[in-house]
Amino acid sequence: MIKGVVSILLICLFLGICINIAYSVPPPWNITLVPKRVIIAPPICYAAFTIMVTSTYNDKPIYIYFDEELLGPLKGNVRFIELEMKGTPSNYEKIIRMDVLMNIETPPGEYQLRVYAYPAGSNPYEYQVYDTLTVVIVQTGKFPCQEPPEYPYATTIIYTTMVYTTREQTVTTITRTTYWWNWWYRWLWRRWFGWWSWFKWPWITQKSFDFALEATPTTQSIKAGQQVTFTVHVMLTSGNPQPVTLSVSDICCGSTYSFSLTTGSPNFASTLKVITSSSLKPGTYQLTIIGSGGGKTHSTIVTLYVAENKKESTLTVTVTPSNLKLGEQVSVGGALSPALATTIELIYIRPDGFEMVKHITIPASGVFSDIFKPEMPGFWAVKARWIGDNEHYSCESIPVNFTVEAVQEKPSPSPLERFSGLIILIIIITLIYGIATVILLLKRRSKKLKEASKN
Repeated sequence: MIKGVVSILLICLFLGICINIAYSVPPPWNITLVPKRVIIAPPICYAAFTIMVTSTYNDKPIYIYFDEELLGPLKGNVRFIELEMKGTPSNYEKIIRMDVLMNIETPPGEYQLRVYAYPAGSNPYEYQVYDTLTVVIVQTGKFPCQEPPEYPYATTIIYTTMVYTTREQTVTTITRTTYWWNWWYRWLWRRWFGWWSWFKWPWITQKSFDFALEATPTTQSIKAGQQVTFTVHVMLTSGNPQPVTLSVSDICCGSTYSFSLTTGSPNFASTLKVITSSSLKPGTYQLTIIGSGGGKTHSTIVTLYVAENKKESTLTVTVTPSNLKLGEQVSVGGALSPALATTIELIYIRPDGFEMVKHITIPASGVFSDIFKPEMPGFWAVKARWIGDNEHYSCESIPVNFTVEAVQEKPSPSPLERFSGLIILIIIITLIYGIATVILLLKRRSKKLKEASKN
Protein backbone atom coordinates (compact mmCIF):
# COMPACT_ATOMS: atom_id res chain seq x y z
CA MET A 1 0.00 0.00 0.00
CA ILE A 2 2.69 2.45 1.00
CA LYS A 3 4.80 1.52 -2.02
CA GLY A 4 1.82 2.20 -4.32
CA VAL A 5 1.29 5.70 -2.82
CA VAL A 6 4.98 6.50 -3.12
CA SER A 7 4.97 5.37 -6.76
CA ILE A 8 2.00 7.61 -7.55
CA LEU A 9 3.70 10.57 -5.88
CA LEU A 10 6.90 9.99 -7.83
CA ILE A 11 4.98 9.80 -11.10
CA CYS A 12 3.13 13.06 -10.33
CA LEU A 13 6.40 14.73 -9.40
CA PHE A 14 8.00 13.58 -12.64
CA LEU A 15 5.07 14.81 -14.72
CA GLY A 16 5.14 18.19 -12.94
CA ILE A 17 8.82 18.58 -13.64
CA CYS A 18 8.31 17.69 -17.28
CA ILE A 19 5.42 20.15 -17.65
CA ASN A 20 7.43 22.89 -15.94
CA ILE A 21 10.39 22.26 -18.23
CA ALA A 22 8.08 22.33 -21.24
CA TYR A 23 6.62 25.68 -20.25
CA SER A 24 9.97 27.15 -19.26
CA VAL A 25 11.44 26.53 -22.71
CA PRO A 26 11.03 29.76 -24.72
CA PRO A 27 9.17 29.58 -28.04
CA PRO A 28 11.41 29.12 -31.08
CA TRP A 29 10.75 32.63 -32.41
CA ASN A 30 11.53 36.14 -31.28
CA ILE A 31 10.58 39.74 -32.15
CA THR A 32 12.71 42.90 -31.99
CA LEU A 33 11.72 46.52 -32.67
CA VAL A 34 14.20 49.06 -34.04
CA PRO A 35 14.21 51.73 -32.75
CA LYS A 36 12.47 51.12 -29.44
CA ARG A 37 11.54 54.77 -28.99
CA VAL A 38 9.90 57.18 -31.44
CA ILE A 39 8.77 60.77 -31.05
CA ILE A 40 5.63 62.32 -32.51
CA ALA A 41 5.96 66.11 -32.66
CA PRO A 42 3.47 67.99 -34.88
CA PRO A 43 3.41 68.81 -37.69
CA ILE A 44 5.25 65.45 -38.07
CA CYS A 45 2.55 63.10 -36.77
CA TYR A 46 4.05 59.84 -37.99
CA ALA A 47 7.10 57.67 -37.34
CA ALA A 48 8.64 54.56 -38.86
CA PHE A 49 10.11 51.54 -37.16
CA THR A 50 11.28 48.07 -38.18
CA ILE A 51 9.92 44.76 -36.89
CA MET A 52 12.45 41.93 -37.06
CA VAL A 53 11.09 38.40 -36.54
CA THR A 54 13.59 35.54 -36.23
CA SER A 55 12.38 31.97 -35.97
CA THR A 56 13.39 28.33 -36.25
CA TYR A 57 9.72 27.43 -36.32
CA ASN A 58 8.93 26.79 -39.97
CA ASP A 59 5.63 24.92 -39.60
CA LYS A 60 3.45 28.03 -39.66
CA PRO A 61 3.98 31.67 -40.57
CA ILE A 62 4.59 34.12 -37.73
CA TYR A 63 2.07 36.94 -37.52
CA ILE A 64 2.31 40.22 -35.63
CA TYR A 65 -0.33 41.96 -33.51
CA PHE A 66 -0.40 45.57 -32.29
CA ASP A 67 -1.74 45.86 -28.74
CA GLU A 68 -2.94 49.46 -28.13
CA GLU A 69 -4.11 48.97 -24.53
CA LEU A 70 -1.14 50.91 -23.09
CA LEU A 71 -1.45 53.81 -25.54
CA GLY A 72 -3.89 55.66 -23.28
CA PRO A 73 -5.56 58.54 -25.16
CA LEU A 74 -3.92 57.40 -28.41
CA LYS A 75 -5.87 54.14 -28.39
CA GLY A 76 -8.02 53.95 -31.50
CA ASN A 77 -6.26 56.97 -33.00
CA VAL A 78 -3.26 55.13 -34.42
CA ARG A 79 -2.95 53.63 -37.90
CA PHE A 80 -0.26 51.14 -38.93
CA ILE A 81 0.84 50.90 -42.56
CA GLU A 82 3.20 48.21 -43.83
CA LEU A 83 5.72 49.84 -46.12
CA GLU A 84 7.95 46.89 -46.92
CA MET A 85 8.61 43.25 -46.01
CA LYS A 86 11.71 41.20 -46.72
CA GLY A 87 12.26 37.52 -45.88
CA THR A 88 10.13 34.43 -45.38
CA PRO A 89 6.80 34.12 -43.53
CA SER A 90 8.62 33.01 -40.40
CA ASN A 91 11.86 35.05 -40.72
CA TYR A 92 11.39 38.57 -41.98
CA GLU A 93 11.79 42.30 -41.52
CA LYS A 94 8.83 44.62 -41.83
CA ILE A 95 8.99 48.40 -42.08
CA ILE A 96 5.94 49.91 -40.41
CA ARG A 97 4.78 53.49 -40.50
CA MET A 98 2.67 54.56 -37.53
CA ASP A 99 0.31 57.49 -38.20
CA VAL A 100 -1.08 59.24 -35.10
CA LEU A 101 -4.37 61.09 -35.41
CA MET A 102 -3.91 63.98 -32.96
CA ASN A 103 -4.92 67.60 -32.39
CA ILE A 104 -4.18 70.45 -30.00
CA GLU A 105 -5.99 68.64 -27.17
CA THR A 106 -3.94 65.45 -27.37
CA PRO A 107 -2.09 65.25 -24.03
CA PRO A 108 1.71 65.01 -24.24
CA GLY A 109 3.52 62.15 -22.54
CA GLU A 110 5.05 58.71 -23.02
CA TYR A 111 2.88 55.78 -24.04
CA GLN A 112 3.64 52.10 -24.68
CA LEU A 113 2.82 49.96 -27.70
CA ARG A 114 3.29 46.19 -27.46
CA VAL A 115 3.88 44.28 -30.67
CA TYR A 116 3.23 40.52 -30.32
CA ALA A 117 4.59 37.71 -32.54
CA TYR A 118 2.58 34.50 -32.70
CA PRO A 119 2.16 31.53 -35.06
CA ALA A 120 -0.84 31.39 -37.34
CA GLY A 121 -3.91 29.79 -35.77
CA SER A 122 -3.02 30.71 -32.17
CA ASN A 123 -3.87 33.55 -29.78
CA PRO A 124 -1.46 36.53 -29.84
CA TYR A 125 -1.25 36.48 -26.03
CA GLU A 126 -0.74 32.73 -25.68
CA TYR A 127 3.08 32.69 -25.87
CA GLN A 128 3.77 36.21 -24.58
CA VAL A 129 6.42 36.90 -27.21
CA TYR A 130 6.47 40.67 -27.70
CA ASP A 131 8.60 43.78 -27.79
CA THR A 132 7.62 47.27 -26.59
CA LEU A 133 7.76 50.52 -28.50
CA THR A 134 7.76 53.77 -26.49
CA VAL A 135 5.78 56.52 -28.21
CA VAL A 136 6.66 60.02 -27.01
CA ILE A 137 4.03 62.69 -27.77
CA VAL A 138 5.39 66.26 -27.82
CA GLN A 139 2.64 68.91 -28.03
CA THR A 140 4.12 71.68 -30.18
CA GLY A 141 0.79 73.18 -31.25
CA LYS A 142 1.85 73.17 -34.92
CA PHE A 143 -1.23 71.90 -36.69
CA PRO A 144 -2.50 70.56 -39.00
CA CYS A 145 -0.26 67.52 -39.33
CA GLN A 146 1.72 67.10 -42.52
CA GLU A 147 0.94 64.28 -44.88
CA PRO A 148 3.49 61.42 -44.68
CA PRO A 149 5.76 61.08 -47.72
CA GLU A 150 4.66 58.65 -50.39
CA TYR A 151 6.65 55.43 -50.17
CA PRO A 152 8.63 54.92 -52.26
CA TYR A 153 9.44 57.86 -54.51
CA ALA A 154 13.16 57.10 -54.38
CA THR A 155 15.39 54.23 -53.45
CA THR A 156 16.15 55.76 -50.04
CA ILE A 157 13.77 57.34 -47.51
CA ILE A 158 15.12 58.95 -44.35
CA TYR A 159 13.04 59.27 -41.18
CA THR A 160 14.46 61.52 -38.47
CA THR A 161 13.43 61.27 -34.82
CA MET A 162 14.58 62.94 -31.59
CA VAL A 163 15.88 60.81 -28.73
CA TYR A 164 14.06 62.11 -25.64
CA THR A 165 16.66 61.28 -22.99
CA THR A 166 19.76 62.67 -24.68
CA ARG A 167 18.06 65.19 -26.98
CA GLU A 168 20.25 63.96 -29.84
CA GLN A 169 19.08 63.20 -33.33
CA THR A 170 19.12 59.72 -34.78
CA VAL A 171 18.46 58.84 -38.39
CA THR A 172 16.85 55.62 -39.56
CA THR A 173 17.49 54.87 -43.25
CA ILE A 174 15.07 52.66 -45.11
CA THR A 175 16.10 51.40 -48.56
CA ARG A 176 14.00 49.70 -51.15
CA THR A 177 14.66 48.95 -54.81
CA THR A 178 11.96 50.32 -57.09
CA TYR A 179 11.38 49.27 -60.67
CA TRP A 180 10.99 52.03 -63.22
CA TRP A 181 7.55 50.86 -64.42
CA ASN A 182 6.22 50.94 -60.86
CA TRP A 183 7.42 54.56 -60.49
CA TRP A 184 5.98 55.52 -63.91
CA TYR A 185 2.62 53.97 -63.02
CA ARG A 186 2.42 55.85 -59.73
CA TRP A 187 3.51 59.14 -61.32
CA LEU A 188 0.98 58.89 -64.17
CA TRP A 189 -1.88 57.86 -61.92
CA ARG A 190 -1.18 60.65 -59.45
CA ARG A 191 -0.89 63.32 -62.16
CA TRP A 192 -4.10 62.23 -63.86
CA PHE A 193 -6.11 62.50 -60.70
CA GLY A 194 -4.38 65.79 -59.89
CA TRP A 195 -5.53 67.25 -63.18
CA TRP A 196 -8.99 65.71 -63.01
CA SER A 197 -9.68 67.14 -59.57
CA TRP A 198 -9.64 70.65 -61.08
CA PHE A 199 -12.29 69.85 -63.64
CA LYS A 200 -15.91 70.37 -62.56
CA TRP A 201 -18.40 69.98 -65.37
CA PRO A 202 -19.28 72.22 -67.14
CA TRP A 203 -16.75 74.77 -65.92
CA ILE A 204 -13.57 74.79 -63.90
CA THR A 205 -13.96 75.89 -60.25
CA GLN A 206 -11.70 76.13 -57.24
CA LYS A 207 -12.56 76.70 -53.60
CA SER A 208 -11.87 80.22 -52.37
CA PHE A 209 -9.22 80.97 -49.78
CA ASP A 210 -10.22 80.53 -46.15
CA PHE A 211 -8.49 79.85 -42.89
CA ALA A 212 -9.14 78.98 -39.24
CA LEU A 213 -7.87 80.79 -36.17
CA GLU A 214 -7.07 79.17 -32.83
CA ALA A 215 -5.26 80.36 -29.68
CA THR A 216 -3.77 78.28 -26.89
CA PRO A 217 -4.21 78.30 -24.01
CA THR A 218 -7.64 79.86 -23.97
CA THR A 219 -7.39 81.13 -20.37
CA GLN A 220 -4.53 82.31 -18.17
CA SER A 221 -4.21 83.84 -14.68
CA ILE A 222 -1.69 86.59 -13.91
CA LYS A 223 -1.10 89.52 -11.58
CA ALA A 224 -1.31 93.14 -12.65
CA GLY A 225 1.99 94.31 -14.13
CA GLN A 226 3.01 90.85 -15.34
CA GLN A 227 3.18 89.59 -18.92
CA VAL A 228 1.64 86.52 -20.51
CA THR A 229 1.94 84.75 -23.86
CA PHE A 230 -0.51 82.91 -26.11
CA THR A 231 0.21 80.86 -29.23
CA VAL A 232 -1.99 81.80 -32.16
CA HIS A 233 -2.38 79.13 -34.88
CA VAL A 234 -3.49 80.20 -38.36
CA MET A 235 -4.50 77.13 -40.39
CA LEU A 236 -5.40 76.94 -44.07
CA THR A 237 -8.80 75.34 -44.63
CA SER A 238 -9.30 75.89 -48.36
CA GLY A 239 -7.89 77.59 -51.44
CA ASN A 240 -4.39 78.87 -52.01
CA PRO A 241 -2.51 80.46 -49.08
CA GLN A 242 -2.73 84.23 -48.79
CA PRO A 243 -1.21 86.61 -46.22
CA VAL A 244 -3.12 86.89 -42.93
CA THR A 245 -2.54 89.82 -40.54
CA LEU A 246 -3.07 89.38 -36.80
CA SER A 247 -4.26 92.04 -34.35
CA VAL A 248 -5.99 92.42 -30.97
CA SER A 249 -9.07 94.62 -30.99
CA ASP A 250 -9.85 95.29 -27.33
CA ILE A 251 -6.58 95.70 -25.41
CA CYS A 252 -7.38 97.68 -22.27
CA CYS A 253 -6.20 99.94 -19.49
CA GLY A 254 -2.64 100.73 -20.46
CA SER A 255 -1.76 97.16 -21.42
CA THR A 256 0.23 96.49 -24.60
CA TYR A 257 0.61 93.53 -26.97
CA SER A 258 2.90 92.29 -29.72
CA PHE A 259 3.07 89.35 -32.12
CA SER A 260 6.23 87.45 -32.93
CA LEU A 261 4.84 87.20 -36.47
CA THR A 262 2.23 89.81 -37.34
CA THR A 263 1.64 88.70 -40.96
CA GLY A 264 2.13 85.29 -42.50
CA SER A 265 0.67 82.78 -44.94
CA PRO A 266 -1.14 79.76 -43.43
CA ASN A 267 -0.18 77.44 -41.99
CA PHE A 268 1.80 79.36 -39.37
CA ALA A 269 1.93 80.08 -35.64
CA SER A 270 2.62 83.38 -33.89
CA THR A 271 3.31 84.13 -30.24
CA LEU A 272 1.12 86.84 -28.74
CA LYS A 273 2.75 88.65 -25.80
CA VAL A 274 0.49 90.76 -23.57
CA ILE A 275 2.08 93.08 -20.99
CA THR A 276 -0.44 94.30 -18.42
CA SER A 277 -0.27 97.61 -16.58
CA SER A 278 0.61 97.57 -12.89
CA SER A 279 -2.46 99.74 -12.27
CA LEU A 280 -4.79 97.27 -13.97
CA LYS A 281 -7.71 96.55 -11.67
CA PRO A 282 -8.31 92.92 -10.66
CA GLY A 283 -10.95 91.17 -12.72
CA THR A 284 -11.67 89.09 -15.82
CA TYR A 285 -10.64 90.49 -19.21
CA GLN A 286 -11.33 89.04 -22.66
CA LEU A 287 -9.03 89.68 -25.59
CA THR A 288 -10.29 89.26 -29.14
CA ILE A 289 -7.59 88.09 -31.53
CA ILE A 290 -8.44 88.93 -35.14
CA GLY A 291 -6.97 87.50 -38.32
CA SER A 292 -7.67 89.24 -41.62
CA GLY A 293 -6.52 88.34 -45.12
CA GLY A 294 -7.74 87.34 -48.56
CA GLY A 295 -11.10 88.98 -47.93
CA LYS A 296 -11.70 86.78 -44.89
CA THR A 297 -11.77 87.77 -41.22
CA HIS A 298 -11.87 85.38 -38.29
CA SER A 299 -11.47 85.90 -34.58
CA THR A 300 -10.92 83.93 -31.40
CA ILE A 301 -11.22 84.99 -27.77
CA VAL A 302 -8.82 84.37 -24.89
CA THR A 303 -9.50 85.18 -21.24
CA LEU A 304 -7.21 86.82 -18.69
CA TYR A 305 -7.88 86.50 -14.97
CA VAL A 306 -6.01 89.42 -13.38
CA ALA A 307 -5.26 89.52 -9.66
CA GLU A 308 -3.73 92.33 -7.62
CA ASN A 309 0.03 92.59 -7.78
CA LYS A 310 0.82 94.57 -4.64
CA LYS A 311 3.60 94.33 -2.10
CA GLU A 312 3.11 93.63 1.58
CA SER A 313 3.57 96.43 4.11
CA THR A 314 3.99 96.45 7.91
CA LEU A 315 3.61 98.95 10.77
CA THR A 316 5.27 98.81 14.20
CA VAL A 317 4.37 100.87 17.30
CA THR A 318 6.16 101.49 20.62
CA VAL A 319 4.93 103.35 23.75
CA THR A 320 7.03 105.10 26.44
CA PRO A 321 6.38 104.83 29.32
CA SER A 322 4.07 101.87 29.60
CA ASN A 323 2.87 103.01 33.06
CA LEU A 324 2.07 106.61 33.90
CA LYS A 325 -0.14 108.68 36.15
CA LEU A 326 -3.14 110.66 35.13
CA GLY A 327 -2.06 114.03 33.86
CA GLU A 328 1.23 112.80 32.48
CA GLN A 329 2.04 112.41 28.76
CA VAL A 330 2.89 109.27 26.79
CA SER A 331 5.29 109.14 23.81
CA VAL A 332 4.28 106.96 20.83
CA GLY A 333 6.73 106.02 18.06
CA GLY A 334 6.88 103.58 15.15
CA ALA A 335 7.82 102.93 11.53
CA LEU A 336 6.21 101.97 8.22
CA SER A 337 7.93 99.34 6.05
CA PRO A 338 8.67 99.86 3.22
CA ALA A 339 9.56 103.45 4.09
CA LEU A 340 7.23 105.86 2.33
CA ALA A 341 6.13 109.47 2.73
CA THR A 342 2.43 109.13 3.46
CA THR A 343 -0.26 109.64 6.07
CA ILE A 344 -1.21 107.02 8.65
CA GLU A 345 -3.75 106.82 11.43
CA LEU A 346 -2.94 106.43 15.13
CA ILE A 347 -5.88 104.97 17.01
CA TYR A 348 -5.94 105.50 20.79
CA ILE A 349 -8.36 103.14 22.50
CA ARG A 350 -9.76 104.32 25.83
CA PRO A 351 -10.55 101.98 28.74
CA ASP A 352 -14.25 102.18 27.81
CA GLY A 353 -13.52 101.04 24.18
CA PHE A 354 -13.96 104.39 22.49
CA GLU A 355 -11.42 104.94 19.70
CA MET A 356 -9.74 108.28 19.19
CA VAL A 357 -8.23 108.62 15.67
CA LYS A 358 -5.32 110.93 15.01
CA HIS A 359 -3.82 111.44 11.49
CA ILE A 360 -0.03 111.51 11.38
CA THR A 361 2.00 112.60 8.33
CA ILE A 362 5.24 110.67 8.12
CA PRO A 363 8.37 111.52 6.05
CA ALA A 364 10.08 109.39 3.42
CA SER A 365 12.04 107.61 6.16
CA GLY A 366 8.80 105.99 7.31
CA VAL A 367 9.48 106.84 10.98
CA PHE A 368 6.79 108.67 13.00
CA SER A 369 6.17 109.87 16.58
CA ASP A 370 3.40 111.45 18.63
CA ILE A 371 2.76 112.87 22.13
CA PHE A 372 -0.51 112.06 23.83
CA LYS A 373 -2.02 112.98 27.22
CA PRO A 374 -4.67 110.51 28.44
CA GLU A 375 -7.68 112.09 30.10
CA MET A 376 -8.88 109.13 32.14
CA PRO A 377 -7.22 106.35 34.16
CA GLY A 378 -7.29 102.69 33.16
CA PHE A 379 -5.89 100.36 30.52
CA TRP A 380 -5.25 102.13 27.23
CA ALA A 381 -4.09 100.79 23.84
CA VAL A 382 -2.69 102.36 20.70
CA LYS A 383 -2.28 100.99 17.16
CA ALA A 384 -1.30 102.35 13.74
CA ARG A 385 -3.19 101.78 10.48
CA TRP A 386 -2.37 102.49 6.82
CA ILE A 387 -4.83 102.20 3.93
CA GLY A 388 -2.07 101.29 1.40
CA ASP A 389 -1.64 102.60 -2.15
CA ASN A 390 -1.56 101.35 -5.74
CA GLU A 391 1.58 99.31 -5.13
CA HIS A 392 1.14 98.21 -1.50
CA TYR A 393 -1.48 96.40 0.51
CA SER A 394 -2.98 98.06 3.59
CA CYS A 395 -1.65 97.10 7.01
CA GLU A 396 -2.31 97.54 10.73
CA SER A 397 0.07 97.20 13.64
CA ILE A 398 -0.41 95.06 16.71
CA PRO A 399 -2.04 97.12 19.54
CA VAL A 400 0.36 98.18 22.30
CA ASN A 401 -1.07 98.61 25.83
CA PHE A 402 -0.19 101.17 28.49
CA THR A 403 -1.66 101.86 31.92
CA VAL A 404 -2.75 105.22 33.36
CA GLU A 405 -2.96 105.32 37.15
CA ALA A 406 -5.31 107.69 38.97
CA VAL A 407 -3.84 110.30 41.36
CA GLN A 408 -5.20 109.92 44.99
CA GLU A 409 -6.98 113.12 46.24
CA LYS A 410 -6.62 114.35 49.92
CA PRO A 411 -9.84 114.37 52.04
CA SER A 412 -11.45 117.79 52.67
CA PRO A 413 -10.36 119.34 56.05
CA SER A 414 -12.77 119.65 59.01
CA PRO A 415 -13.88 123.14 60.20
CA LEU A 416 -11.45 122.91 63.10
CA GLU A 417 -8.61 122.07 60.68
CA ARG A 418 -9.80 124.70 58.27
CA PHE A 419 -9.66 127.52 60.98
CA SER A 420 -6.87 126.12 63.09
CA GLY A 421 -4.46 128.81 61.91
CA LEU A 422 -6.83 131.61 62.76
CA ILE A 423 -7.51 130.14 66.18
CA ILE A 424 -3.82 129.85 66.87
CA LEU A 425 -3.33 133.45 65.76
CA ILE A 426 -6.13 134.63 68.08
CA ILE A 427 -4.65 132.66 70.94
CA ILE A 428 -1.22 134.16 70.32
CA ILE A 429 -2.67 137.69 70.13
CA THR A 430 -4.67 137.06 73.29
CA LEU A 431 -1.60 135.83 75.08
CA ILE A 432 0.40 138.81 73.92
CA TYR A 433 -2.39 141.14 75.00
CA GLY A 434 -2.67 139.44 78.39
CA ILE A 435 1.03 139.56 78.98
CA ALA A 436 1.17 143.22 77.94
CA THR A 437 -1.74 144.03 80.30
CA VAL A 438 -0.08 142.26 83.18
CA ILE A 439 3.19 144.06 82.58
CA LEU A 440 1.38 147.37 82.38
CA LEU A 441 -0.52 146.73 85.63
CA LEU A 442 2.68 145.72 87.34
CA LYS A 443 4.36 148.90 86.24
CA ARG A 444 1.47 151.01 87.53
CA ARG A 445 1.48 149.24 90.88
CA SER A 446 5.19 149.64 91.31
CA LYS A 447 4.83 153.30 90.48
CA LYS A 448 2.09 153.77 93.11
CA LEU A 449 4.23 151.93 95.65
CA LYS A 450 7.13 154.25 94.96
CA GLU A 451 4.96 157.33 95.37
CA ALA A 452 3.47 155.99 98.58
CA SER A 453 6.84 155.36 100.05
CA LYS A 454 7.91 158.91 99.30
CA ASN A 455 4.94 160.38 101.15
